[in-house]
Amino acid sequence: VLIAEFKGRITSTNNIKSSWRVISLYNDQCIECNKNNLASYANDNIILPSKRRNLCNVIEKELPLYTSYNNMEANAEIYVNPDLKRAWLKSLKPINKDEEIFIHYGLPFWIKKEMKTFIKFFPRMKICAT
Repeated sequence: VLIAEFKGRITSTNNIKSSWRVISLYNDQCIECNKNNLASYANDNIILPSKRRNLCNVIEKELPLYTSYNNMEANAEIYVNPDLKRAWLKSLKPINKDEEIFIHYGLPFWIKKEMKTFIKFFPRMKICAT
């Protein structure tokens, strides 16, 4: 079931003016969504770690990269049609009234966010030892 459409400006990924919500359409194009866009309010259920860590150690030990908030699971997904240059928020299962909508932002989003968070405090941080 479609919940809402992501609305906004179609642009190149190099031309993004806001980081509010950006939906990739592939081929270096994306939808830069408006803040009043209902679909943009879906959240990921991931908890960002509160301490700096070595991502390579986590991967080598085959530990989960991230944990979920209160064991919540995604109940929706982003459906992209790159030919039409449109994207929708689509339910994966029935969603009750007043139930929060969770989607996966994707692993690259969280790794980039984690790196930005800790690089502010550790500007010479290395991700992996060589």
